[in-house]
Amino acid sequence: ISDGDKQTRKLPEFRVYYQSQDGTEQSDVFNTVFSAIGRTPLTKELNLDSAGIKTDRSGKVIVDDSETTSTSHIYSIGDCSQGRPELTPVAIQAGSCWLVVCMATPHKI
Repeated sequence: ISDGDKQTRKLPEFRVYYQSQDGTEQSDVFNTVFSAIGRTPLTKELNLDSAGIKTDRSGKVIVDDSETTSTSHIYSIGDCSQGRPELTPVAIQAGSCWLVVCMATPHKI
């Protein structure tokens, strides 16, 4: 990577092995690897019911249109919330939007 006068550095390379649709083993080298495994929310260990936060049968947090949970001062964003898209960019955008709203609202600390 080169940024003007800054020093150039080589990105790391990762060899990825996978099985193609016809069943043959393949491999290729990449400088970036993204992995998303599963779509089961890991909310059980959070003991949300002790805070009065309701979840559905799969463990997704039940929220309204403003990301508010069943406990009015607690919010849930991202793909652990019921009815939200299970996409990382969507969860990142939700976090950014929530931060803007949170910072614009006066809070007593």
